[in-house]
Amino acid sequence: MNENGTVPQFETVNPAALLADTNIRHDLHLTDDFRESIAEQGVLTPITVCRTAAGAMRVLTGHRRTAAALEAGLTQIPAMIVGDEQDGTEATIDRLVTQWSENEHRAAITTGERLALFEALADHGLDSAKIARRTKVRRTEVDAALTLRGTEQRDAVQRGELTIEQAAAIAEFSDDPAAVGRIEWAIRSRRLDHALAAERLCRTERTEALARAAAVLAEAGIDAVAMGSMHEWIDDANSATIERVTDVDGNTPTIEEVAAAGHLGLYVDSRSICYHRETGEEVDEDDLVDELPAEDQREEWMIPRNQVIETEETIRYWHVIRCGDSPWRTYWGNRAANPAAGEVDAEARAAQRREVIENNRAWRAATEVRRTWLAQQSTRKTAPKGTAAFVATALVKWPQIPSAYHARALTEQMIPAADALTKLATAPDARAMVLLRARILIALESQVNADHWRTPADFAQFYLRAVADQGYTLSDIERRAAGLEPLTDEQ
Repeated sequence: MNENGTVPQFETVNPAALLADTNIRHDLHLTDDFRESIAEQGVLTPITVCRTAAGAMRVLTGHRRTAAALEAGLTQIPAMIVGDEQDGTEATIDRLVTQWSENEHRAAITTGERLALFEALADHGLDSAKIARRTKVRRTEVDAALTLRGTEQRDAVQRGELTIEQAAAIAEFSDDPAAVGRIEWAIRSRRLDHALAAERLCRTERTEALARAAAVLAEAGIDAVAMGSMHEWIDDANSATIERVTDVDGNTPTIEEVAAAGHLGLYVDSRSICYHRETGEEVDEDDLVDELPAEDQREEWMIPRNQVIETEETIRYWHVIRCGDSPWRTYWGNRAANPAAGEVDAEARAAQRREVIENNRAWRAATEVRRTWLAQQSTRKTAPKGTAAFVATALVKWPQIPSAYHARALTEQMIPAADALTKLATAPDARAMVLLRARILIALESQVNADHWRTPADFAQFYLRAVADQGYTLSDIERRAAGLEPLTDEQ
């Protein structure tokens, strides 16, 4: 019995008499094999239909079978009549979801049809969470689909040139051609997650830098431009710090001179610094723990967070912007200027610092993507090939890592010990290996940090190469830490 209280009835019907005007498919994908099967054997699985108020019958599911039967000249096909057609939003949603379920598990609908379905369900009042639940699709894909209305990228999805997630990523940064270029490269190299994390982090840092700079300028009343991330502006013909420019005679301008000429820009940097309350010495943030563990588990480097004072250090960088239109150039642009060795060394240090800032940002973005992948590993049904060798190698070479403080803390956060022990108590060997592998991965993850892209470490290279072998896609900064060459367009 159906929800409306009627009992479905089985009948044979003439496909030519059916209404087939409501279907989520834009293209029925009638392959030659499918047509041949219907022509030779008829429709073996009944379609479902309902009666309209006018007495006709409308196809609910089975549009492909109905169309192929018409092409084959069949006059009778089996049908299940499920009652009278229902009106209203909920009935429309039910019909759309039912068609989705049937088609998704047979000849899968196209990406463009998926997009149109999500939009149709949203138009009928379902939010992205409900659409994901009703269609059993990842929430992230639905969220991405609903951001594409009115964008050029939506048309690319309909043409089959981009997936929904790829189109949404490009649309998100459509106002930044450079970012779009980097995202398109990431799509080609199958590293979209990394690119999105990096671009979002860069945009956040730039927004925060602009806000800090604007506040300083408003307080000082100086006529200048609030700049964003410094590494995006450094260019001999575009922008340089005042200390790096001279006029043709080799003279460095003052802030006032640059402001009067309309070429002054300000970038405000800031960083958090921790000082020990008693000694006044600077403390590495990696050494801080929220509370000391039991005495037998303490390590010498541990410092309780309540024993330090955290403060914000602010650094201002005054720039000459649009150098090419100003009286000043970098000393490479002014041949009359002859920089001292110290100035050249300062420029080299500045370039090195810009590389560190950019690579540290890339590492933070990669860490976010990597840990998202790690969180999914304990839910696998089976461990990947080579897991036993990976686990054994890690435990033999670095037996101290799983018991280290940061390893225990991160593992407890991602896979609580109580939950793991409960699962292990009844787990078959294959499932136990999945859980053991996940805990070893997390323990190794806890020990890698941004220092490893600069200073090679045996365990970091082992770990990053292992996750790459196990299905994770390394970003360029992770490949550098793993001792691998960056990918090229040909790879």
